Amino acid sequence: MLEADIQKQILEYLEWKVRGKFWRINTGAHVAEYKGKSRFVRYGSPGMADIIGVYYDEIQGVGIFCAIEVKKAPNKPTKAQVAFLKEVNDFGGKAIVAYSLEDVIEMFK
Repeated sequence: MLEADIQKQILEYLEWKVRGKFWRINTGAHVAEYKGKSRFVRYGSPGMADIIGVYYDEIQGVGIFCAIEVKKAPNKPTKAQVAFLKEVNDFGGKAIVAYSLEDVIEMFK
């Protein structure tokens, strides 16, 4: 199974089973030409998770920001990805590295 397949499974689960809104995020950079000038374009932030969103926590009665970095085993997150996930958790959000749909299901228990 490819990482993209795992992401698709997770996004479908989130859409149907979790009360919230989630987005697939692409990050990176490239050089583009516009009106004859070369420009460096960055999208997203280095280390930003593959999936971000907000879900309603019924116990607390509030929306919670979440971030899910999807990896195909045995791949590991980069230092920037680990830092992003830590920052989300430190500020009261929920952030994980998911190697499977089951990791995400466990996140919302």
